[in-house]
Amino acid sequence: MTLEENGKFHFIEKTEWTKLVLDGNWQIRGNNLILDSSPQRDRLIVIESLTPKLSYKLVNVTNKGGENIHYYLYGITASNDTIALRDQYISSKIDKRINTFYLISTGGLKSPLYTIQGSKTNTFDVLFETTRVFENESWEINGHTITPNCPGGYKQNFKLTKSDNPQ
Repeated sequence: MTLEENGKFHFIEKTEWTKLVLDGNWQIRGNNLILDSSPQRDRLIVIESLTPKLSYKLVNVTNKGGENIHYYLYGITASNDTIALRDQYISSKIDKRINTFYLISTGGLKSPLYTIQGSKTNTFDVLFETTRVFENESWEINGHTITPNCPGGYKQNFKLTKSDNPQ
């Protein structure tokens, strides 16, 4: 990651099979580096509808490119119980009453929590952003090091240090 003096950043993440390049804006708040992708992308878009005679909630998931993906779905009830549906593909059926839900892609990206809007809706067409997005993401600064977050929002177990020779 390169942090420029004008408040812009350039982020490159390489794995054995993929390369991710993101640009955005950064600022310091207290002991935290705050990152926002630019342009910003919605991480989750949900279209609710009512399907007559459907006795369960149906969640249909694709990525923003319209491709079917593997994901985990977590539904949260009014009593704060979590229903976990793992190894899901295309559609998921939930036969319990839930108020909110979120997704985690098999690549570890976690969606924002979605609150169900309609009291009678039972079908949810979901577009999930499966590319990393920085949205008010906070990385802890400690002296001359920064602890980044992983794509799921949890702290990494390594630290970044300043380099005088950015590559």
